[in-house]
Amino acid sequence: MKEVCVKVQEQIQEKRSDKTKSFVKKAVERVRSHYMDKDLSVEGLSMELHVSAAYFSTVFKKETGKSFINYLTDYRMEKALRLLMEEEEKTYIIAEAVGYADPNYFSYAFKKKFGMSPSKYKLNGKRQEGAYGEERRATLCRMFSHGKASFFPLASELCSVLFHNMILMSFMLLSIGIILFLSSVLLCSFPHG
Repeated sequence: MKEVCVKVQEQIQEKRSDKTKSFVKKAVERVRSHYMDKDLSVEGLSMELHVSAAYFSTVFKKETGKSFINYLTDYRMEKALRLLMEEEEKTYIIAEAVGYADPNYFSYAFKKKFGMSPSKYKLNGKRQEGAYGEERRATLCRMFSHGKASFFPLASELCSVLFHNMILMSFMLLSIGIILFLSSVLLCSFPHG
């Protein structure tokens, strides 16, 4: 009798697990297809899936490792990066295209995630045009177009760009230091008079 109870309990757990994975999968698909909807929310999605908002939030975080809002924000930011690199649109247009009604909040969220404003990011991207910039742009676009991008490859890519810029800046500072040193040596070698 005990074995039968254990078996029934395992089957119930399995069915529950399948059901939760199913609605999390539906939620992820909904984000990917409706990220531009300004009204996309935990409440609306949980009503659509016929579960409570608290249950939805708990299960979503358990299955994805992120809260729904963080997942949605990350997805929107990935799309925004792609638009900033590929389109010649104003920031407020891009903000609206990725689901932000308030362009100021979009800029705030973007800066919080990437450490610079969208317009500065776009400007830096334009400065790095040419083989180096095109290569970086192509890499980022490939990561996003396959839907496999996460913050870590993006952070790695941004760090690579920043490292490249730091090397250039270090070289310039070193050159200036050498020029100043040689100037002082030359000035000291002439008799003062």
